[in-house]
Amino acid sequence: MELVSASKMRRAQDRAKLSRDYQNAAYDLLVKLNGLSEVGSHPLFAHRKVTSRLYLLVTSNTGLAGAYNYNVLREFTAALRSDKENKVTSYVITIGHKGAQFARRLEE
Repeated sequence: MELVSASKMRRAQDRAKLSRDYQNAAYDLLVKLNGLSEVGSHPLFAHRKVTSRLYLLVTSNTGLAGAYNYNVLREFTAALRSDKENKVTSYVITIGHKGAQFARRLEE
């Protein structure tokens, strides 16, 4: 199992390195946006009441990620409760089998 885990970790690290250019471009964009002084007048930065919220729920398909899945789903459930109390419509996009199963059970 250790050899399989090491192989999977190596592949995950290689994929992460491939996304580094995107990360740098996103960081540069945020730095430029942060440096703008007239953002207060731009409509995208206006404060408004939250009426709907989209969650991106990332869980595992299978494997040794039980604690991770549990913590993610616990936080997701707490956020949904908070939204329900504040009358905020919640939408969810799931990545991973466990999160999709959980979200399906919540709809029923």
